[in-house]
Amino acid sequence: MDPGKIVWFRVIENVFRDVDPDASEDDKKKAKSYEIIGSMSETGLGCVVWWVQAEEGAEFEDEEEGEGDGDGNNQEGGEET
Repeated sequence: MDPGKIVWFRVIENVFRDVDPDASEDDKKKAKSYEIIGSMSETGLGCVVWWVQAEEGAEFEDEEEGEGDGDGNNQEGGEET
């Protein structure tokens, strides 16, 4: 996955850590005071672009199926002429 992509994920855990106020500046920068642990290993999660493309493909297939019944009649309830 490319950096900067928008993703959907499930939060598994929020981790809060106290940072010692007397710690050196280097130690403060190294220590993570807050960490979110997540997962994208479920259906519907992951890179948003993957799912948008999949939905567009499904809509395209639905449109092809609903174009007519093969006799030139519109199946979507349009007016007869």
